[in-house]
Amino acid sequence: MMKPPMEAHCEGCVAGCEACEEGEGWYSGGRKTLTSRRFVLPRAGASFCVAQGSGTSTAELFARGDGHVVWEAADAVLRWLDDEYAPHGLCGRVVLELGAGTGVCGLACALLGASRVVLTDLPQAVPLLRRNAAGCAHLWPTATRVEVAELTWGDEAAARAIEGVDLVLACDCVYQPAHYRDLARTLDAFEAETIVAWLPRDKSESAFLDLLRSRWTMESFDVSGVRICRAVCVPHVASESS
Repeated sequence: MMKPPMEAHCEGCVAGCEACEEGEGWYSGGRKTLTSRRFVLPRAGASFCVAQGSGTSTAELFARGDGHVVWEAADAVLRWLDDEYAPHGLCGRVVLELGAGTGVCGLACALLGASRVVLTDLPQAVPLLRRNAAGCAHLWPTATRVEVAELTWGDEAAARAIEGVDLVLACDCVYQPAHYRDLARTLDAFEAETIVAWLPRDKSESAFLDLLRSRWTMESFDVSGVRICRAVCVPHVASESS
């Protein structure tokens, strides 16, 4: 049975955590303009905070594809991760988050027992990822390694240089069709079980899934209005993204 949401303040919260004062159940604070947000993993019995970059309006953030805030699919993905893997279902696994932004999903995996988590994004997102990883480091076992790395989608050599990955997360990464082919090529390079999640806005996301169909088996389901696709690679089959 799922435990009720935790309401206690998170320990070691990033400075100025306005979200901790909100007390809204599953998560506290829902605005992208907050300096930080707190998230709860009820079944894991854990909570943690992530800082967000300064932003203006939601429309402006979306227009520039800003990765410095937590976007809509993350809440549902955290809920699913907690249901699927708590308390220690990721023990021994190596998890990589693509387009990590604040790192919220990857950091949750560290709290769910992953032995190694790699948070990746473009260079401009790296400082915030490092800040959030450092701010949460006291929450997971000392044996857990959380790393931050630059990774540009489509750079297959850079992707293959990150060894041992067996679970890839791509949350809120399929809103810009111009990047679909590069994202698919990156997933092909890892050949790892992959979780792709997005808040459906139009039918363009299906074009991304079409790039994967020749090489991946997929199952899709909805969690609180968010589409989650779980994909497993079939090795040595040519991909449409090639």
